[in-house]
Amino acid sequence: MAPDMKRGLRVVVVLVVVSAAAALGWVAGQRVKSPDQVAFEAEPPAPSLITVEVQLTALSADVIVRADVGYDDPVSLRLSGALGGLPPVLVVTAAPDRGADIVEGSVAIEISGRPVFLLEGEIPVFRDLRPKAVGPDVLQLEEALARLGYFGGEPDEEWDLATGTAVAAWYESRGYEPNGVSDDEQHRLDQAGDRVDTAEDAVEAATDRVDAARDQVETAEKGVKTAEKEVDTAEKGVETAEEGVDTAEKGVETALEAVEAATRRRGSAEAAVSRARDRLEEAQAVLVEAEQGPDELEIRRARSEVLSAEEQVGFAKADAEFGSEEADRAIQEAETARESAARAYSVAESRWQSVQTGVYPDGGTVPTAAQMEELRLAVRSAERTLDAAERGIEQARAARDRRAVEAGSALRAARDRLAIARDSLDDLLALPDTSLEQRAVEDAQLALDTARLDLVEARTAVDDAQDGVEDARSAVDDAREGVEDARSAVDDAREGVEDARSAVDDAREGVEDARADLEDARADLAEAGDSLAELESETGIWIPAGELIFLERLPVRVDLLTAERGSSVSGAFMTVTGSDLAVRGSVAVRDFSLVKEGGEALLDDTLLPEPLAGEIRLVEDRPGTRGVANDRHYLEIVADGIPDELIGKNVKVVIPVGGTEGEVLAVPAAALSATAEGATRVEVAQPDGSTRFVEVEPGLAASGLVEVTPIDGRLREGDLVVVGLASDG
Repeated sequence: MAPDMKRGLRVVVVLVVVSAAAALGWVAGQRVKSPDQVAFEAEPPAPSLITVEVQLTALSADVIVRADVGYDDPVSLRLSGALGGLPPVLVVTAAPDRGADIVEGSVAIEISGRPVFLLEGEIPVFRDLRPKAVGPDVLQLEEALARLGYFGGEPDEEWDLATGTAVAAWYESRGYEPNGVSDDEQHRLDQAGDRVDTAEDAVEAATDRVDAARDQVETAEKGVKTAEKEVDTAEKGVETAEEGVDTAEKGVETALEAVEAATRRRGSAEAAVSRARDRLEEAQAVLVEAEQGPDELEIRRARSEVLSAEEQVGFAKADAEFGSEEADRAIQEAETARESAARAYSVAESRWQSVQTGVYPDGGTVPTAAQMEELRLAVRSAERTLDAAERGIEQARAARDRRAVEAGSALRAARDRLAIARDSLDDLLALPDTSLEQRAVEDAQLALDTARLDLVEARTAVDDAQDGVEDARSAVDDAREGVEDARSAVDDAREGVEDARSAVDDAREGVEDARADLEDARADLAEAGDSLAELESETGIWIPAGELIFLERLPVRVDLLTAERGSSVSGAFMTVTGSDLAVRGSVAVRDFSLVKEGGEALLDDTLLPEPLAGEIRLVEDRPGTRGVANDRHYLEIVADGIPDELIGKNVKVVIPVGGTEGEVLAVPAAALSATAEGATRVEVAQPDGSTRFVEVEPGLAASGLVEVTPIDGRLREGDLVVVGLASDG
C-alpha cells in the first residue's frame, strides 16, 4: 500500500476509533460497569475484565454508495447567443429523433433555418467568432475543423483567412450559407478598394513622371557629352589653327630668307654690273693700248679675267645649290602646313555636313543655333588656313622655280663669261694684233649687259620675295584670326557644356521631385492597402455564438428533446448524453478523500449473477454540483457489459478504499486508549490476573477491527486485550 494511502487510512482509523470508542462507551455504560463503580455500588463481588484475543488477519475497507444506471454525461443544450441573420422568431425548423447519434461537426438542431453545430471542446461558446478574433476558443475551433478535414494549416489562436475559408467549406458541406460580409461592411470594403485603385493610378502616373524625368536626364547627359565633344573639337581646332600660325610664321621666315637670298643675289648682281663696267673700261683701255700692240700686261689681265670668271662660276654654283635647298625646305614646310590645314578643314567640314544632314555618327543631339554658327566659323577658318597653306606652297614653288631659273641663268652667265675669258686669253696669246683687245671689249660689254640683266632679275626676285613676305604675313594674320575664332568657339563650346550641365542638374532635380511624388504615391498606396487589408481581415466569414456549441465529448446521443419542430425555442432545447452507459451517484464528503478517479468500483444487484467490475471516471472536486446534495460529491462510474435491464435502476456500488498487505495484528477498536501524552496503547491481561500496557501505532480500521503495530512492549496473536470490566453479580 502507498504511504499516502496509509496516512489517509490512519486518519480514518483515528476518526473511527474515536467514534467507536464513544459508541462502545455508551454501550458499556449501559451494560458494563467500571471497577470503581462496582466497588462503589457493592464491594463484593470483585469485578472481572472483559478481554478479546489479538487476531492475526488481513483487513480491507470499502465505501458503499447507491447510484443510478443510465447513459453517461448528460448535457442540456441551449443557444449560446444570437443566430446569423438575427431571425425575429426562434422556431425549430428541423430536429433529430430521440436516440439519434450526433457526431462532431453535425447539426444538432435547425432554428429559423439556421444550423446549430456541435464541436468537441472544453471551452463553452461565449462570443461571436469573427475575423481577427484571438483566443483559446479560436484554437479550439481550428483544431475541430482540422479533425473534420477542413483546416489544413497549423491551428493557432487567431482567426485568419484560412479559418474563414475552412468555416465556409464546413457550412457549405452541410448545406448552409456561411455568415458573410454585411451590406455596411461591403460598402466600406468597396470604398477602401476604390481608394487603393486611385492610389495605384497615382503610383503609375508618378512612375511615368519618374521615367520621363530620367529620359530628360539621359538626354541632358548626352547633351553634355556632345558639348564636351564639341569642346574637344574646338580645342583641336585651336591646336590646328595654332599649327597654322606656326606654319604661316615659318612661311614668313622662309619668305624673309628668300628676301635675304634675293637681296644677296641683287647685291651680287650689282657687284657684277660694277665689275663688268670696270672690266669694260679696262678692256677699252687695253684696246687702246692694244692698238699700240699686245704686251705682257694685257696677257696678265686676260688671265686675271679667266680666274675671275672661274670664281664667278663657283659662286653661281654655290648660290644655285643653296637656293635649291632653301626652296625645297620652304616647300616642305608649306606642304606640312597644308596637311594640318586640310585635317582641320576635314574635321570642320565633317561636323558641318553632320549638322546639315542631321546624321550624327557619335550619337550627339541637335546643336543650337549658336553652336551651328560656331561650326560655320570653324569651317571658314579652316578654309582660310587651307587657302593660305596652298598659297604658301605655290609661292614657295614659284620662288623655287624663279630661284632655279635665276641660279641657272647666273651659272650659265658665269660659265659663258668664263668661256669668253678663256677665249679672250687664248686669242690674246694667239693674236699679235689688236683683235684680242677688241674682243675683250666686246666680251666686257656682253658681260656688262648680262650683269645688268642679272641685276634686273635679282631686283625682280627681291620684289617677289618681299611680296612673299607680305603674303606670308597675311597668312599669319589669317591664321591668328583662325586661332581667335577657334578659341572663341572653345569658349562657346564650354558655355554649351555649362548650359548642358545646368540642364542635367535641372533634369535631376526633376527626377528627385518625381521620385518624391512617387514615394508619396506609394505611401498613399501602402496606407490604402493596409486599410483595405485591415478591413478585409476584420470582415468576412464569421460564426454567431448561437450557431455553435462545444461539448467536452462527442459523439452524443439525443436523450431528451424539449423543443420539437414548429415550436419556439426558449432555454434548453435538448438533452444529450454519451453513447456509453454510466453509473451516476454521489459520495459523502467524509469519504471524498478515499475515492479516486481511475479507482476500482463493483456494481452489485440482484439482476447480476456476480458483482460487475467498473472504473471511477469522474469525482467532482466541489460538493453540491450536478444536482447532488451540498454534503456530497458527484460520482460517475463506467463499466463494460452493463445489461440493458439495469438501465434506469438504482444499484449498490462497492468501492474498495484500502487494505493491508497480508495478515496483520488486529484488535477491537474498544481496546485502544489514549495517554496524556497523546500516544495510543492497549491493556494486555496476564495469566496471573495482572495487566500491562503496550504502546501501539494504529493502522487500517475495518469491520470493527483496527490494525496495530507494537512500539513499546510485546504484542502477539492470542494475547488478551482489555475492552472493559464486567461485574459477576
